[in-house]
Amino acid sequence: MAIALGREGAAVVLAGRTLDDAPGARSGSLAEVEARIRATGGRALAVRCDVAREDNRATLVQTAREAFGPIDILVNNAAAFGTASILGVSLKRFRLCFEVNVFACFHLMQLVLPDMIDRGEGWIVNVSSDASRRPPGGPYDGPPGEGGAGYGNSKLALEGLTRAVASEVWVHGVAVNALLPSMAVPTPSMLASVTHLDEFVTAESFAEATLRLATCDHATTNGMALYSEDVLHPELGTRGWLSRSM
Repeated sequence: MAIALGREGAAVVLAGRTLDDAPGARSGSLAEVEARIRATGGRALAVRCDVAREDNRATLVQTAREAFGPIDILVNNAAAFGTASILGVSLKRFRLCFEVNVFACFHLMQLVLPDMIDRGEGWIVNVSSDASRRPPGGPYDGPPGEGGAGYGNSKLALEGLTRAVASEVWVHGVAVNALLPSMAVPTPSMLASVTHLDEFVTAESFAEATLRLATCDHATTNGMALYSEDVLHPELGTRGWLSRSM
């Protein structure tokens, strides 16, 4: 996502809990991505930030403004997982899911929206998940659900928050949308949690869908929860979650 935005001329601030790869970790650290963007003539800044902490979120936005000026685009991509059953998930993990997946997004939107409203334009992309649709409504007669009380429920709340904020700020030229992958994206965390991944959308294609929502027309695309392949291929109609094996 950062590389795609940087390639289009955005000054990119990358936020994460660590800047460099730990020994044995997969590639793709903030420092590495910052260097890749700068190597092609782009502007980028990596900032250590734990979005579960309110003070870190405020510092992140202040640092971004000081480095590059008013903020035009916010991509809320950080996520905390918690897919255990209702009896298996701890209250601490449940709270963390909502702190990272909902409260952090809410707070960061509050922090950047004044810039966007003042400028009369802006784009917010909240990354959601098909887990927000699971399980479907009851009654039930099949196998038990997959433990969506934490992660899936927080993503459902994020989509509701997206609509609520969009309905307030569209008059100021700001677009607020949620983006869901049409299949699993083979990120390191996903690959660590499944034994094989036969069907997936590439990180590059999901980044392209993010870029499109980060440059969309606020008058026609706003307050929506869109699957990535539907964003990339509107000519094929609404297809939603494409995987049949997961």
